[in-house]
Amino acid sequence: MSAHSRNFGSSLPSGTDRVGTFYSEIDDFKDDIKQRLTLDHYMDDVLTDGANNQDGRHRQVTMKEKSSDPSNLANTGIVYTKDVDDVTELFYLDDSGNAVQITDDGSLNLGSAATLMESLNSIITEFVEVTGNCGSASPGSFATNNIAFPSGYTYDTCIIFATNLYDSDNSAYRPSTVLKDDSNGEGAAIYMTSSYIVLLSGEQFNGQAYKIILGKLA
Repeated sequence: MSAHSRNFGSSLPSGTDRVGTFYSEIDDFKDDIKQRLTLDHYMDDVLTDGANNQDGRHRQVTMKEKSSDPSNLANTGIVYTKDVDDVTELFYLDDSGNAVQITDDGSLNLGSAATLMESLNSIITEFVEVTGNCGSASPGSFATNNIAFPSGYTYDTCIIFATNLYDSDNSAYRPSTVLKDDSNGEGAAIYMTSSYIVLLSGEQFNGQAYKIILGKLA
């Protein structure tokens, strides 16, 4: 990649000069343009249409950071970088003037999601999956699965973070204790005792797979 060898712009040739007299200045001018375009563009005389390194294609996009957000323009989106706490961050500005910070100190800017994850991490230190198959229930009743806690997990050191069951039509179903219907034995319930994780399931789940996500309390 060539370094700039001259300041860009020249008063030569003037409007009254004969072009042929200043052919070297015209060549220099083309070199000046190429030197600057080459910083972020391919300019290696590859003219093949569709080539990855075809002249004019981007090598990269280099954006000097701004000290403040640019002004929004109608029907226009603007991508730029800006200094945030001495870090160059990537931003997008829409035509209504809404500035969205895309990166945050070396990671994607997750905003409130990051705050939520930090909160969860202060409560739950790790997760583990427990899988198996439901038992067989008769019509109007429930099958009971007593599921052993994984090693290191007990009823007073973890929570049931999520559950997933599949019914006889292989449709995903997420049970909770409020979905148990004692009148006709349909639905499912899951809870913990001091010895087991207990899964109650109606006949529509007979033999079907379940997955339980446990979180270990911090």
